[in-house]
Amino acid sequence: MNKLEDKIIQSDIHEKILTVAVAAYNVEKYIRTTMESFMHLRNADKLEVLVFDDGGTDDTMKICEEYSRKLPGTITLVSMENGGHGNVINSGIREAGGRYYKVVDGDDRLDPGGLDHLIDILEETDADIVFNPFCTFDDETGEVTSVIDQKKDIPKNNKLSLKDHWRELTFRMHSMTFKTKLLIDNGVSAALHRFYVDKEYVLKGLLGADTVYLDDAVVYDYRLGRDGQSVSISGTKKHYKDHEALVFNMLEAAGRIDASSYKSEMSRAFIAPYVYKQYMIFAHFGKIREFRAYDKIIYNDHREYYEMIKRKKLSLLRHFSFILIPFWDLIDHEAFL
Repeated sequence: MNKLEDKIIQSDIHEKILTVAVAAYNVEKYIRTTMESFMHLRNADKLEVLVFDDGGTDDTMKICEEYSRKLPGTITLVSMENGGHGNVINSGIREAGGRYYKVVDGDDRLDPGGLDHLIDILEETDADIVFNPFCTFDDETGEVTSVIDQKKDIPKNNKLSLKDHWRELTFRMHSMTFKTKLLIDNGVSAALHRFYVDKEYVLKGLLGADTVYLDDAVVYDYRLGRDGQSVSISGTKKHYKDHEALVFNMLEAAGRIDASSYKSEMSRAFIAPYVYKQYMIFAHFGKIREFRAYDKIIYNDHREYYEMIKRKKLSLLRHFSFILIPFWDLIDHEAFL
């Protein structure tokens, strides 16, 4: 089958090339910036933007209505009961009319030129996942603080085998666009009423993928420093149980993979840092009993992770948690990394 025939068949399945699901929960302060990303696009007719009102109480959706009137064939507003970020991800997959699917937080923004370029790429490729660099920008100044890309020695602008290149890739939701059919066929979903579900979504998408395409255009701009973000210290303290649930959800998903498959090794490499991070979260916030209960589950049910995380501070915590954890924030951690 040649490329033109393949494009025609795929176009018959999906009317749009790309669906962007926007999580728009109480982000009235930021949503105009996000929605402006979709104005004046060359490829607006090939784009579907689903803006999800996840039970918000501010004027976010009233603002979005202005933009839906400007681009009625592109922007659609969807109201639903509150279910958290996972509800947006899941509902977006179910409702998507695009051949590819991307999730955007309503306090972030997309680069219009990069988005147009991405749609061009998606119209030509049939890779399971397309990767793009993404930027971080300061919440107060709006200035770009960093550009996060893949390693320079990975071939760009080509479809690659995930099996051959997964060790070289960095998996972040902001950089990844998934084929919609892959997500549907593999039953990809994220937990409801939980934070940190972007990692679960990424892992489950990866477990169904076989090919990737690396592009060099920046598409996603991720906001840093917003008060109340789940990745902040205050956010982590408030939602530490959600992070623990994330770990176990990912372990469950990986447990269904054939142990001899490269995806089993890939999933262990993906999940292990989060298993370790949960130990450190419990220690940092003085959760001694929860630390020990978590450690027991990892030891009994997920021994490969227990044994593969070789960190001196974790070994000391396992032996002396009752002594160390109460003073954890006073310890010089650099002395025993």
